[in-house]
Amino acid sequence: MKLSLLLFILSFNIYAQNIEVLYEKYTIFDAEKSNYSMTVNDVKLSKSEVVKRLNEQMKIPKEFSLITNKEISNYKAYEKIDNNNEGSRTTSYTLSSNGGNGDLVKQFVSGFYYHEADVYGKKFVIKDSLQNFNWVLTKETKTINGFNVKKATAKIKDVNLTAWYAVDLPYKTGPDKYQGLPGLILEVVQVNNDDINTVISYKAVSIIENKKNKLELPKKGKIVSLEEYKVNYKEIIDKQNEMISEGVSKD
Repeated sequence: MKLSLLLFILSFNIYAQNIEVLYEKYTIFDAEKSNYSMTVNDVKLSKSEVVKRLNEQMKIPKEFSLITNKEISNYKAYEKIDNNNEGSRTTSYTLSSNGGNGDLVKQFVSGFYYHEADVYGKKFVIKDSLQNFNWVLTKETKTINGFNVKKATAKIKDVNLTAWYAVDLPYKTGPDKYQGLPGLILEVVQVNNDDINTVISYKAVSIIENKKNKLELPKKGKIVSLEEYKVNYKEIIDKQNEMISEGVSKD
């Protein structure tokens, strides 16, 4: 292990500081295995044409940042300045099966996650139990960003997961909802056995100290369970659709 990397690890053990990890998220669709087709402007597209179009749209990775210590983590869209657009800020939005679209906070001692959600201006904080992935640890290893990582696998319904975690970074979290391994998750590959065989991958591209951000639970929004959120979400969407429908009828 390089000296600089060793000092990096020891500094966190001594001072228990936060670290910040930048992840890139890619979404890829498998043209060979896909049995999906669709019609656009009365023209039926083959599975390969559909997948080609989707992959073209997903070529640019979305970026997310994870700030964590041993007790709590905050995962959110990474905001960066677009120099090609007069300094405007671009953001990748957090979209996960947890239901929210804002910051995702995991609290390891309590075993709960808190996910911010904004639905047409209605703010919620989804509070629910951290997911148990029943990871199977293997002996396979590789290197990511200079860190030795170990492989773990899991299967949840029709989703196959492969995660790579760094034992030298003793944080039980990772990108999106993923957590529960004996080390920081630096890479996850999620293979969905769906109509277009979606493959979603997250990979750490940088790891730095973070001395600025204080990690705390979300404070803005009505606290609801995931099931309660789904009910509220449906009610709001139905109401919006009804208003849109009424507006069209009046015209």
